[in-house]
Amino acid sequence: MFLENDLIYLRKLNKSDDFSNYLEMVNNVETLVLIDGVGRYPFNREDLEKYLLSQNQLFLSIFNKKTNEHIGNINMSNISEFNRSCQIGIILHKKFRRKGFAKSSLQLVIKHIFERLNFHRISLLVVSINDSAVNLYKNLGFKYEGTYRENYWYIDKYIDTYLYSILSTEYFINKKNTKENFIMIDNYNDNGLTILQNSIDKELIYNLQKEIVEVIEETLNKQIGFDGTKDSFVKTTTEAMWELVNSEPEKRNLVYQYIQRVPTLHQLANLSVLREFAEKIGMKKPSVRELKVQMYLPWEKLFFQCCHQDINSLDSENSTTFWFPLHFVPEEYAVGYRKGSHKEGAIKHEAVIDEENGVYHVCVPQDFQDKYPETEKAVVDVGDLIALNRMVFHVSPDFEKQKWARWTVLVRYDDLAENGMYSGGVGHGKYAELLPDYVHNYGETVKKIKEFLSKKPKINWREKFKV
Repeated sequence: MFLENDLIYLRKLNKSDDFSNYLEMVNNVETLVLIDGVGRYPFNREDLEKYLLSQNQLFLSIFNKKTNEHIGNINMSNISEFNRSCQIGIILHKKFRRKGFAKSSLQLVIKHIFERLNFHRISLLVVSINDSAVNLYKNLGFKYEGTYRENYWYIDKYIDTYLYSILSTEYFINKKNTKENFIMIDNYNDNGLTILQNSIDKELIYNLQKEIVEVIEETLNKQIGFDGTKDSFVKTTTEAMWELVNSEPEKRNLVYQYIQRVPTLHQLANLSVLREFAEKIGMKKPSVRELKVQMYLPWEKLFFQCCHQDINSLDSENSTTFWFPLHFVPEEYAVGYRKGSHKEGAIKHEAVIDEENGVYHVCVPQDFQDKYPETEKAVVDVGDLIALNRMVFHVSPDFEKQKWARWTVLVRYDDLAENGMYSGGVGHGKYAELLPDYVHNYGETVKKIKEFLSKKPKINWREKFKV
């Protein structure tokens, strides 16, 4: 065996090997029409033997390690020792596709080329309509370089071919990041929360900031002075919302509703980093359970929650809350959590109600909190992503220290394969019985909260913080 892992092994094909699978692959016109050079003319065993001896390329056959069956081939061609570069391609028998064999084989070969042969660049070609292959190559770190326009005849028309490549520098950065990702997953499994630093395109966050500002400006019918600098978003939106709630408090809820409709918000819910993280923690069929911009204004005490679990609307035990900060969140503004508390499972919560301040909270009893004394704050910046196991005991920052608004995006993923399609008839999910009675009359509670928020604030923010 030349290269191997737990799933497959790669080696040269010998004349004594069974060529039946290989002949079936290269003579299958229907399934190999997207691979140049095969599936167009009939091949016999002699043709294949000559093909395997072609110059300036290396063929490795892919074998299923469990059955020792020959399931495909992978090759290096256009090999340049001087430029330390090559091109790769892969062919796989149709019955072994979408089972991880192609990805596993490519990973082995790419690792060998960069780590053993010390090459600098690997390229490949893929036809434009082969979406599954394009997605696989992107997932492996390949970058799009360009398009060969209409250079491939497909059934009855010409189509484009894409050129992708990966450099050794990119490979080793990806490898380092992959190692860090494993650490992140370990943190998530052990502590119940992890932070994926610099994992989100900051341009997306900036676009969302602008869209939120546009909603506020449209409501106030004036510019609020947002200029894109570090503290501008937090300060201008806080000032603007304070003006709004004191002049036209009934429009506060309107602003919130329209912020939920901005386009960039929905882009964030489908980012590959979320789906990949969900896959790594064992989600088989991720589903977006909830998506919203969270607006924590420093005069609205009701949104600063006591220690709790996210078990309202929780249908799947394998469920994650993702938070995107829209600005730097220092320690005094950061969510706190009790490390390892997710291992307790879902527990019965207590009600904390303060109708004068619109507070209707559900809280973890103190004796359960005391079981997990190690606490930490999730300090994050733009571009970071928090992943929180929804069973973790977590608490909002101290309301009394909040001078400026705190803005985050919340995305909740459930696993449809793990009771995510629960249909027990309870509006707040399968764990609703663990929540206080008022939650079951949620419509009435929401009505009271909306009425509270449509009035002028009880707290004088400017006086409190001398703003």
